[in-house]
Amino acid sequence: MPHAQAAAATAHSAAPLDRFPKPAADAVCGLTLHTGTLLRPRPSPNRPSLVDSTQPSTPGIVLGLWLLAAVLGCRSRPVAGSSGSISVFVVLDTVRADHIGVCGEARPLTPTLDALVAEGAALSCTAIAPGSWTLPSHASFFTGLEVTEHGAHALANPPEEAEGSSRRKLGPARKLSDAHAVLAESMPAVMVSGNPVLGPSSGLSRGFRHRTVPKHFGKLYGARLVKAVQNMLKENVRDGDLLFINIADAHTPYRSIPEDHPFLSPREGLTWNQSTTDSDWFRFVSGTPDPALETRTRDLYAYGIQRADRTLGRVLDAIEAAGFSRRRLVITSDHGEYLGEHNLLGHGHYLHDENQMVPLLVQPGTLPEGFISATAAHDLIQGQPIQERPVRVAAWPHPKKSALFDQQKFHLIQARSWTPALEWTSDQPTPDGPLGAWLVAAKASASGVGDAELHGLLEQLGYH
Repeated sequence: MPHAQAAAATAHSAAPLDRFPKPAADAVCGLTLHTGTLLRPRPSPNRPSLVDSTQPSTPGIVLGLWLLAAVLGCRSRPVAGSSGSISVFVVLDTVRADHIGVCGEARPLTPTLDALVAEGAALSCTAIAPGSWTLPSHASFFTGLEVTEHGAHALANPPEEAEGSSRRKLGPARKLSDAHAVLAESMPAVMVSGNPVLGPSSGLSRGFRHRTVPKHFGKLYGARLVKAVQNMLKENVRDGDLLFINIADAHTPYRSIPEDHPFLSPREGLTWNQSTTDSDWFRFVSGTPDPALETRTRDLYAYGIQRADRTLGRVLDAIEAAGFSRRRLVITSDHGEYLGEHNLLGHGHYLHDENQMVPLLVQPGTLPEGFISATAAHDLIQGQPIQERPVRVAAWPHPKKSALFDQQKFHLIQARSWTPALEWTSDQPTPDGPLGAWLVAAKASASGVGDAELHGLLEQLGYH
């Protein structure tokens, strides 16, 4: 059964998202035959039906179209595996573990993920993202290294101007260095990303034979991303490849919730202005309560999770429709999202569970119980045993955000370890032992020369 159909069977709430009529009779090659009606393509469970599948027509035409579909349509669809076998690595950008059905979410937001687990996939609900935002986490996924080891993260020092020039000399972040080997250099790989940070400026696309990356958030979500995956499968994917996909539907800008959603209230979409003091985001983070904004944010995020799960189902169906079987499937997230907890909105810098606890799924395979670094995805997608890694994360100051709050927020190095438990900021003494050595490395990694091209990209995307 296609993943989109399995997801629909798992949760009836998927239907209002897609607005499709249920088939009334048997199907042949994706076509539905209604007695005494015109034969029309069966609407996908993941997109609206553009025709009325019950419009009357001539029975002779019905039979003729049915036979034509049986003779030609069945032959045109590749058999799963006929094109080869590939490894599929999906990052569900900005997805918190606690919003997944099998991890305790009561609303039917993730029928595709839930169906994968029902089919036998292993899922951890207590994986810890290696970084607090896109760049450091993906760099760890691709290298298998801790963020303090690969160094691709925000820098504590503010951007500086080159003398006599208006061009930036230092950027707010350091790109992934060419000195570190990446997944796409160890196995043939292609990329389709809904997150624009994964382009050449960040160093994250290095090694990928082909890549499709948008210039802005929101430009490659939903059906557009599925189409990009279909094109990649048709034109560039080969037997034995790694297909990496970043699904960013849960990332801002949040899409509006439609009037007919079955359990979420209609909401106008939004994105965050994090660069000025005259914004809802600044007022909320400063401590001014706004229950209406918090409720709106929670609903919009839930809708984003639902959209991301639907996109995942359609992507998996597209892989099968292209004739590829999955050698292995790994799914995780690069970070979560604050929805008002701790007086925070968005993601990055602070290391509470809402920002760091993400799902980690593998099929086939097994996962250990308890906390695990989501960097294990690097091992799993290669079919290797999971390396023993510390479950810990560091994050560095954000000079521009800190300036908005008069150096009272976003101004310290944050560090957290889950095993053993430790929460630390750079205004505290450094403990002895292995954790102390790691914190010393985190402090040393806070300064250095950033990348001007990366700085330009991040400013364009709103990472002020």
